[in-house]
Amino acid sequence: MSERLSIAVEDLDERIRYRIAGGEPGSKGVVWRDGDDELALDLAALRVHTKPGWLIVALPVTAASGGAQRLEVVVFLGREGAGEGARASATTRATTPEATAIADRWGADLVRVVWDGVLDLLEGAVAFATKRRPTPAPTVVGFTCDGRELAVELARGGR
Repeated sequence: MSERLSIAVEDLDERIRYRIAGGEPGSKGVVWRDGDDELALDLAALRVHTKPGWLIVALPVTAASGGAQRLEVVVFLGREGAGEGARASATTRATTPEATAIADRWGADLVRVVWDGVLDLLEGAVAFATKRRPTPAPTVVGFTCDGRELAVELARGGR
């Protein structure tokens, strides 16, 4: 038995901002530090948008080594008939040599926090379904993005 829940793009936006800001809701910006390296992230100018199958997070950043640049975290979430399931892939896209240097240094961290935001919402979908009907426990068997929402497919008692 399966059920499908929908997550609005606005919820993705809110959760990704929260994760990037280190759990500080409403933050306009944050500085990540690792040793002597710093990356300033402009959350006020962050843009989250979707296309069928895709989540794109455009983020203005500033680093001492590359100045102000724009990076994109691009996540393939799957779409109906193409890549639906419980897997995704992600990368950081940069359009200048300076942005590429920043992406080389900070890209894996950016991908991780964006993906953590998506996982938070998938876990929330499971919690919502469990609260609504505790047994048998639901399991995420897939997710897709149609450009307007993230659809989460849950199964109960095997599939």
